[in-house]
Amino acid sequence: MILAAFMWGGSFVGTKIALESISPMTLVFLRYIIGGLIVVVALRFIKRQRIEKNDLKWLILLCIFEPGLYFLFETYGIRETDPTIAALIIALIPVFVLIIAVAFRMERITIPKVLGIILSITGVSVISVFENSGEQGTESTLRGIILVFMATITASSFTVLLSRLARKYSSFTLASFQVIFTIFFYLPLAIFENYPSYSFSWSLRSVWALIYLGLFPTFFAYLLYAKGLSKIESSTASLFTNLIPIFTAIISVFTLGTSPTVYTLIGGILIIGGVTLVTRRRNPELEIPLTT
Repeated sequence: MILAAFMWGGSFVGTKIALESISPMTLVFLRYIIGGLIVVVALRFIKRQRIEKNDLKWLILLCIFEPGLYFLFETYGIRETDPTIAALIIALIPVFVLIIAVAFRMERITIPKVLGIILSITGVSVISVFENSGEQGTESTLRGIILVFMATITASSFTVLLSRLARKYSSFTLASFQVIFTIFFYLPLAIFENYPSYSFSWSLRSVWALIYLGLFPTFFAYLLYAKGLSKIESSTASLFTNLIPIFTAIISVFTLGTSPTVYTLIGGILIIGGVTLVTRRRNPELEIPLTT
């Protein structure tokens, strides 16, 4: 579980580095091309279920939420946001899942959960107010924070919808459909993004970051996370996701030369504390799949 959290923590830094010379839509497209190659190999060993016609529209909507809109918001957001701050905002996914689940009467609201929501929103507010001034040493803009925030909302909607489809279809079936959908979803966006020159000048540093994103956060981390879930309780496993912003901050120091400000630390403590309260004893049907 710790290794999986480390790989996902590195995804925010990897995206930041890849965006130095690779355009956003092209980055997501190529990342899922790598994921698609892995799926093709895996299909030789794992049988994919047949999707029923009535479920197809829900599966397409699932893919529009994520990876479709999620990576659209996240990738553009990270370009204008410090990776540590982006990771902290994405950590709010369990909070928004709870809000959506309560709205659709899938979960009950409790005092600890209310306190968790208040703490988390306070943490994001601290980061948004004090980290978007554009001063030296600050990489985040208000627009970048809002885009990452939108990514959190789309990922939360994805999670609630996934909780229903996952009862019927295996994770590999859903994941392979997502990979194929994402390739076709981002292909026209990548073509339009590079029109009309189609000239690419990518640094070796960005290419290595792209390979990392395609292999580790997209594939191997999910394998480790699934293996971890088979060994420990899901409620305990969800707490490991709180390590992601911490790993992102550590990796950012060594690869990007950044250092968290006191406002990031205060906001991060509030967010992680709030998410911990929200995820305690939550509905097992609404487990939080990681989205990086």
